[in-house]
Amino acid sequence: MATKTYSLTEGRTRFCEMVREAGVAYDRFVLTKDGKPTAVLMSYEEYEGLLETMEIEQDPKLTREVLKRFEDIRSGKAKLIPFEKVKLRKR
Repeated sequence: MATKTYSLTEGRTRFCEMVREAGVAYDRFVLTKDGKPTAVLMSYEEYEGLLETMEIEQDPKLTREVLKRFEDIRSGKAKLIPFEKVKLRKR
């Protein structure tokens, strides 16, 4: 994952390449106008995650719950389950 900066003019010529890289490599692209950041191009999945994070941060109760879970993991009260094992569980 890398962040690359292009002018709007260069971004216009590289648009398809940027969309592909954002979707595959999760690269981010900052587009500038007159040398100032104007817009960002990122994968839709990353965008959705950003919105979800912002939503969690705006809910004090949910934020406390997330922080408590992190503390439980850090202190050993809760154990992490590898993704491979979660994926294999039947629903």
